[in-house]
Amino acid sequence: MDWQLTVFVTVVEEQSFTRAAEKLHISQLTISQHIQTLEQRLDVRLLDRERRRVRLNPAARSYIDMQRKSSLCTTAWSACSNRPKRSRPAHCVSAPASHTENMYSRM
Repeated sequence: MDWQLTVFVTVVEEQSFTRAAEKLHISQLTISQHIQTLEQRLDVRLLDRERRRVRLNPAARSYIDMQRKSSLCTTAWSACSNRPKRSRPAHCVSAPASHTENMYSRM
C-alpha cells in the first residue's frame, strides 16, 4: 500500500486529521498535504470536511471498494503465480499489476 493510501485510510478510520496525524506520528499539515495530493492524483474530492470531523463521500467509498478488490486480486495473483504451473488449480486467473494500475489511471 502506498503512503498516501495509508494516510487516507487512517484519516477515514480515525475520522479526524488530528487523530490520524497522532497515530502516524506526523504533522497534521503533512496529513493534509498527502490527502490533497491523493485527491489531485485521482482528480476527485474524497472527503467532506466538517468542523472537527471528516466524512467519506461517494467517491471515497468507491475508491476504498476498488482498493479492496485490487488488494484481493493482487493477493490471489501472488498465491497462484508462486505455485508451480502443474499444481495450480484450474480456477487461478491472474492479471499483471499494470492492468490494475491502468484501471486506476482512468478514474
